[in-house]
Amino acid sequence: MDGEDLRTFITTFFGNIFMAIMGVAAIRFMVKREFVAFSSFTVVAVGVGVFLYRPEVIEAMARAIADTLGG
Repeated sequence: MDGEDLRTFITTFFGNIFMAIMGVAAIRFMVKREFVAFSSFTVVAVGVGVFLYRPEVIEAMARAIADTLGG
């Protein structure tokens, strides 16, 4: 197993767990009609999802910030 296979495995494994937890929490917020909590949860969940599923986006943002600051 090389590094890319390990990355795929980890992303798939933890991604499935993450999606299940997100679904349960979202249903809980919607049933209790806690729309403000649901909104903030969604923002955090999208951030974590981007980090989990597309880590190259984080790397590109870090490089762009470093280039802007002259690093």
